[in-house]
Amino acid sequence: MKPKNVTLFLLLFMSLNAFAQTPATFHFNCAQVVEPTYIAAYLKEGDNKIELLDGSAGSFIRGLVLPTGVNDYTLSVEFNYKIEGSGTSYKESIEYPFTLAGDETEVEITLRIDYNYSENKVEGKIEVLPCYPSQPGLKIEYAPLLNDNPDYKGPFFMLTNNTKETIYGRYLPYYYWGTLRSQTKSGWGPDYFGELDLDFAERSLLTPGSVAIATVGSFGYSNDLEKDHYRYKLLYSTEDKTNSWEIKDSQNKNFTWKCKTAKYYRLVYVFKVE
Repeated sequence: MKPKNVTLFLLLFMSLNAFAQTPATFHFNCAQVVEPTYIAAYLKEGDNKIELLDGSAGSFIRGLVLPTGVNDYTLSVEFNYKIEGSGTSYKESIEYPFTLAGDETEVEITLRIDYNYSENKVEGKIEVLPCYPSQPGLKIEYAPLLNDNPDYKGPFFMLTNNTKETIYGRYLPYYYWGTLRSQTKSGWGPDYFGELDLDFAERSLLTPGSVAIATVGSFGYSNDLEKDHYRYKLLYSTEDKTNSWEIKDSQNKNFTWKCKTAKYYRLVYVFKVE
């Protein structure tokens, strides 16, 4: 290649990388017994500051894009709240630093406020999940014939593990809960997950050569899907990361911050109901 062509190629390569971006999603959800009177969340990178949330919403989803390349970020959160049945107001804040490699397919940032009844504490949970393409050996198939359990709604999916790794769920290692989108005229609608319940009995893991059922959230979505195209997304890992929380300092004795950054694989499955 001639020197002039080499220079043009390098300039083009650098230009494409300068504009390359990674899609990201910020999720916020708050337990019903905790009343957020004010919540603000910002993503900081150097001198840049992106507002993710500012208000008093009980749940919120926002899409954004992040530049590729290695970058250091800080998730800054301010949270004022009351506990149901109490007139006392509390304030909490946190600065959570994390680093992204820049080669992620997608990044999910989740801020969840839970109530731990066994300890009578509010828990603020921050998850930063760099996501990568699913392993080709993990197969998924829509299984409408499983819609016969009155306690759980469909759609149901059959996972077949043809990899050499054990597959672990995001929320509980032996349950595989994902999100569902339906197709609209302008593209895809928002992700639906539904209720999250971690009080489930232990069962067999998805080991190499085995099968398991995947659902939408903990309790499903509907046994009567309308005729349409749907998109199911499942995050999973080849290590058990469900308890890999870091405990961070809090301002109140009745509050605990739990944070983690963990790599996950992203399985996306598009299917049609006829």
